[in-house]
Amino acid sequence: MKQINKIFILGILISMTLMSSCNIFQDQPVESAKDEQIWNNATLASLYLNDLYYLTLPSFSATKNTGYGDETYSDNEIVYGSLTMDDAPTVAASISSYPFTSATYALVRRINLFLENVGSGSIAKDTVEEMKAEAHFLRAWVYWNMVKLYGGIPMVMTVQQMSGGGELTNEMLVKRNKTSECVKMIAADLDTAISRLPAKWGTGEYGRATSAAAMSLKGIMYLFWASPQFNPNNDQTRWDSAYQINKRARTYLTANGYGLYSSFSGLFNTCTEQTKEAIFVRIYDPSTNYHTYDKSVRPLKADGTSSPSNAPTWELVQAFPMADGTPVDSSSTYNKSLFAYNRDPRFYSTIAYNSCYYPLGSDNSDLRIWSYYTWTVSNGDTTKVMENNYATPTGFFCKKYVNNTLTNDDLTKIGTDWMEIRYAEILLNLAECANEKGFGGEAYAALKEIRDRAGVGSDYIYRHQNDVKVMREIIMNERQVELAFENKRFWDLRRREMYTNDLGYFYKKLNGRYRNQWVILLKSTVSPDEMTSERDGLTDLIKQADITEYKAYFKSGYAEPLDTKYSIRYQTKYDFFPMPQTELDKNENLEQSKAWGGTFDPTE
Repeated sequence: MKQINKIFILGILISMTLMSSCNIFQDQPVESAKDEQIWNNATLASLYLNDLYYLTLPSFSATKNTGYGDETYSDNEIVYGSLTMDDAPTVAASISSYPFTSATYALVRRINLFLENVGSGSIAKDTVEEMKAEAHFLRAWVYWNMVKLYGGIPMVMTVQQMSGGGELTNEMLVKRNKTSECVKMIAADLDTAISRLPAKWGTGEYGRATSAAAMSLKGIMYLFWASPQFNPNNDQTRWDSAYQINKRARTYLTANGYGLYSSFSGLFNTCTEQTKEAIFVRIYDPSTNYHTYDKSVRPLKADGTSSPSNAPTWELVQAFPMADGTPVDSSSTYNKSLFAYNRDPRFYSTIAYNSCYYPLGSDNSDLRIWSYYTWTVSNGDTTKVMENNYATPTGFFCKKYVNNTLTNDDLTKIGTDWMEIRYAEILLNLAECANEKGFGGEAYAALKEIRDRAGVGSDYIYRHQNDVKVMREIIMNERQVELAFENKRFWDLRRREMYTNDLGYFYKKLNGRYRNQWVILLKSTVSPDEMTSERDGLTDLIKQADITEYKAYFKSGYAEPLDTKYSIRYQTKYDFFPMPQTELDKNENLEQSKAWGGTFDPTE
């Protein structure tokens, strides 16, 4: 089989058109997929499977959901508590690539059709079993993403058929499975993949599902199942399962050559690919299957945009500890005006800030960021303005996943792979489960591995390893930092109920708080024109211990709310999205969730 990102199948599968009036599970059979030529030919069956990969694998998701939490700012229904039943389907489609829609169930139907037919021809049994295991993983991936958004869903595990006249049958009026049933059925698919797939493929097959990816995904699912979102009564048996599964995953990964890549910056600034850290990826390449992420986050000065995506909030900036691992609020050496001094090295790989060096390719090799404000007077009104070349709503730019070797000409076709699951996340999952079980030493050891790779001290964690509450805060903060802009934070906020509940002694709930920008103003005694001509000859003014040079040009910085309408006011009912009203109207057996006026309990 060729690498799956290189396969574009045109014509081998007939597109499935769904009328809006149809039941969500209704779908006409894909006649070409029943062709005996496919099921008797391993190459054609592989092409069908490759098509499933292309349709199922997660897209490049670095900007996905960042504005629904505290990584960056956006004005939306989730943060401000205004989501309605009518809005929910549209918002669900923006949050997840697998919302409760006919398109998602059409994809599941394609997977089911493959599972039911691929063994019916003359393809060798070993080949069939391996391909089916890959399809089981893909089905598990789709269904898990639906479950973490909605709770229990209808788990359609076979190809459903319409009546001869095209009417809906009772078989198609499907009930929601309990969430616990969904978890077990998804786990069964993953167990099949674990038992039949290799831990790694050869280079030519990189990107396909593996037993390592299946085991990792199973650990992620059970971590969610044990967390407060799904486990409001803190059933310890769920934490038992999550701990054991994640521990087995870590042991298995290590035994099969997975581990932390040597350089965090290498992963996310030069974007080194196919490392031992990558467990589940979507492959991109600049010739046929590419994205444009870098252009959306780079400053205009580097051929980006004057409205960059993923502009980090002041809250994210503050989340990174000092280089010795001490939280900034507990550090005697931290100065907000010199916030870049002596920070966790991951900070410099994630955040670009005023006066920092930010070389981007050969045509921006001497780029500096100048995101300060000056005062301007217009029609008698005095307002602060930022230079358009460096405009950012927060004062910061995101460096995560921005390939600093790319030139401006490369930005329309970017081939950086997306790592959906990587080894560091598995360590963080294990640390969280171990802590909830009271195994503080094991949690500390997992966190120390991550910090050692980053070059960050761990003494602060060591001192608190036996305090479950403090360790819980440390672990969630470590996730916020290590996994920033990897589409993890929003889901973490939901599953740990961090919008609505204090996490511990210091980590307070998001509701009632504001996301902030960091404002740096040029001093009135400094000419803006002179500053523009001189500034590139200055040092990094914020990454130093002495504030003297900084004060010669800038006033003390201050936080200013980005949320100007309201504070954050997330509603607990968003923990599980509602079933779309259009589908309830078509299917009398489909229950609505309790928080949305129905009878279905997503935590059971």
